[in-house]
Amino acid sequence: MRRLIIPLILFISLSGGPDQCKAEVRSFSDTLRLKPADAEKLFLEQNLSLLAERCNVDAARAMIIQARLYSNPNLTIEQGVYDPDSKKLFDVEYTGNTGFTLQQLFYLAGKRDKRIRIEQLNTERQEDLFYDLLRSLRYQLKNDFNTLYFKQQTLKVFDKELAPLNKLVEVYKEQNKKGFVSDKELARLQASQFSLENERLSLSNEITDLDVDLGILLHRPGCFIMPELNEKSTTPAEMTAFPLQALIDTAMQNRADLKAAEHNVKWNEANLAFQKSLAIPDFTLQADYSRQGSYVRDYNAITLGIDLPFFNKNQGNIKAAKFQADNSKYMLQLAEDNVKGDVIQAYNRMLQNENLYKSFDLPFYRNFDKLLEEVTLNFEKKNISLLEFLDFYEAYKDNQVQLNTFLNNRLDTFEELNFSVGKNIISY
Repeated sequence: MRRLIIPLILFISLSGGPDQCKAEVRSFSDTLRLKPADAEKLFLEQNLSLLAERCNVDAARAMIIQARLYSNPNLTIEQGVYDPDSKKLFDVEYTGNTGFTLQQLFYLAGKRDKRIRIEQLNTERQEDLFYDLLRSLRYQLKNDFNTLYFKQQTLKVFDKELAPLNKLVEVYKEQNKKGFVSDKELARLQASQFSLENERLSLSNEITDLDVDLGILLHRPGCFIMPELNEKSTTPAEMTAFPLQALIDTAMQNRADLKAAEHNVKWNEANLAFQKSLAIPDFTLQADYSRQGSYVRDYNAITLGIDLPFFNKNQGNIKAAKFQADNSKYMLQLAEDNVKGDVIQAYNRMLQNENLYKSFDLPFYRNFDKLLEEVTLNFEKKNISLLEFLDFYEAYKDNQVQLNTFLNNRLDTFEELNFSVGKNIISY
């Protein structure tokens, strides 16, 4: 009697399909389905960090305008307050004294042109920083997008396992009360259920964190993002199409952080030239007029003024600028080494992943879904034991998790190579 009741109930309970899987509890206001191209378009248009950095570039351009401006002339007006001879206050007539002074500063040693050059180089450096930020954020976007996709696929695996397992636990509880199932079998089943539920919860929390991060990158906070990725388009990369030296050369030409380091060297050289020019004093041209305030009536004069560089020749700033210029050259060499190292590291990782991918029997791993159905059917028919059934469930889950992790890591190596080169070498 016992042997007939359980298979019948199990057959009814386990026949539920994926539609009966647990619904994902979300606190997001909307669902946003995105393909990779859609996500990148939205990112370029809406990312707040990029918009803010673009303002820094515009501000740097404005400083070029400021550097081109000449110093304003200075006008001083002098008016006598009280004339004791005529007893007049503020006498603006011919008998009173009124004076004017017009002053203009003139830069020597090409200081104005050097200031303009400094601001131009600073603008170019700021643009490099913008594109380097774009490179970094795009890398984060692609990684988060791919990781979220594969974690959501893994979540479906847990739901697919938990749907029949939860029903099976309820059946075993009822049968345990009637004495048809031992406490040991029920405990073993509940332990597997709890383990899956706990792993699923951790995975769900990771998905939530990725959703939030991706929402911030796309300026879509509160959206539940559903990445859509065509896995068939991620065909194995042909290594012969990507010679290592060619990738290094491409990176040396395209990496924005390297360009920023190069512009930093030029900026420091320009600053050194500017500091040297400051050792040469500027001169001031002044025109004076006084009606009654000099030795003759209607006094006119021209004055030339210049500092005498006896003590301060800007020695300290020149010395500091030299050290800063040397520092920037060392940092440029370090940046070049980092670029080469990044490309070599990313290339080797991609090479290892591609070799493993080519040896992978993906159809076999994809057929685990059919094997799961067959194992479930055999368990319903009592052809396999509970322990064998749960062992296969564990193996199925581990297989799918590892497969999705490997496929995700493979795409990450593509993006890491693109990131290290500073250009989209591999598209999918």
